[in-house]
Amino acid sequence: MHRFLKLKYMLLLLAVASCGENIPFTTVTQKQTFVTPAVNIYSNQFCPNSYVVAPKVDILFLIDNSSSTNYMNSGMKSAIASLIGSVSESFDYHAYVAPLIPVAGENVQYFPLVVSNQQGLSTNVNIVGANGITLFQNVAGGSAELGFTRAINIINNNTSNNIFRKNVNTVVIVVSNGDDTDNLIDPSTGQIVASNYTARFNEFKMLTEKFYTGASSIPINALRSKQLRFISVVPHTACQYGFKAGTRYKNMSQDIFSYNGVGTASSATPDSYNLCNASYTQIFNQIAASMPTTTIEKTYNFWPAKETISSAAPDFDVSKIQVVKIKDGVSQNIPESSSNGFNFVSTHMVNKNIRQLPIVSSDYPAELKTGYFVELFGTAKLKTPGECLVVKIQDPQTYYGYIALARKPKVSETVVRINGQLVAQSSTNGWTLKCDGAPQDPCYTPSINIKVIGPDGEPNSPGDFRSGYVLQLNGVRYSNEDIIDVDYKPDTI
Repeated sequence: MHRFLKLKYMLLLLAVASCGENIPFTTVTQKQTFVTPAVNIYSNQFCPNSYVVAPKVDILFLIDNSSSTNYMNSGMKSAIASLIGSVSESFDYHAYVAPLIPVAGENVQYFPLVVSNQQGLSTNVNIVGANGITLFQNVAGGSAELGFTRAINIINNNTSNNIFRKNVNTVVIVVSNGDDTDNLIDPSTGQIVASNYTARFNEFKMLTEKFYTGASSIPINALRSKQLRFISVVPHTACQYGFKAGTRYKNMSQDIFSYNGVGTASSATPDSYNLCNASYTQIFNQIAASMPTTTIEKTYNFWPAKETISSAAPDFDVSKIQVVKIKDGVSQNIPESSSNGFNFVSTHMVNKNIRQLPIVSSDYPAELKTGYFVELFGTAKLKTPGECLVVKIQDPQTYYGYIALARKPKVSETVVRINGQLVAQSSTNGWTLKCDGAPQDPCYTPSINIKVIGPDGEPNSPGDFRSGYVLQLNGVRYSNEDIIDVDYKPDTI
């Protein structure tokens, strides 16, 4: 039985061998699929801040030195030093400390002056540090307290030496337990017959820039203060012995506050603080907090599409630039337009000032960039505060003219698709197998750059080199994020 089965198996092998030429070898269809890389996109975001300017402010402290009270104590000096310390962080300041009531033999130029810098000051001024302030050893008697006139005279007499600078903010701080007594008195009776309040108010107004707005002539020594404030630290009631309600001081504070249009009053007595119910330090801290810093808004009409020192042609696709403005968290696409949009500037620019406003000056130096720019127009211009600009650029579109296969395909059984669309075998508008290599295997290509310039261009650089059996595309290209499918049967030997 065993011998019979072995013989039968041998006969079957002979039968297969004798008819083998009629049984073809079968090969499995190969599938090669790939997706080309996406275009690289680059973006930069610009969120500029406004200029926070250190405003110039000159402060005149008038400290009560009348015989009815004595403010010559460490508490007052500490309060003044504290206020100066507060403004020193945000202001270019002069702080001048003088007695409210003139004293015999005084020379106002030698009262203590604390400054943030000494630029422009005369040499005959008494400059001290904030902790070096000395108050006044001599008290002044009498019933007259001409606080308004005292402030006006000290300021006018100290403009030429630059203690009080022109065209800056000016603040008068009067500390008194009484009130201004500048009235017209009948010498025969000693009775008040009229008040000089209105005259003094007008003299204060003459210290301001606002007073001269539209004037045909301005006195050469006019202070022209950008903003004048008269801050009174006085009793609002006769709250203790020796205190008199500072009604006129309080009224002048409010009237000058209203004249300057400083803003909305935060209390019923703007710029007047009640000496009856707070310490000097508390009051002076409130005064420091009430001094507003100044912000200057910026406007930008250029921003780099790409910062580069190279003046070579742009290495990005200038037709695909995107500009987005973000305001209050809302994004807005900016169109390419010279009306409320952007234009790409094809010229490479070096040290280009990207800011339109404020105009370049010693106070506002240029903001310089080098590269290729977009120019912004109309409402597309970037403004502070609260606006951001995003500029997106992308690499040029990459085109490919070849497909490299791992094995030699049987041309008659090869199917090529790009994004699902059939590509015919054609030497004019399709694909052909590239066979011009070494004699031993003319269809094998050891190295080929599959990238080309544009849809119909020459090989691109830098190249993407492949090896294998190459399908050459004729009149057809594939590009970024395209899906390439090749189904083929390998050619057998």
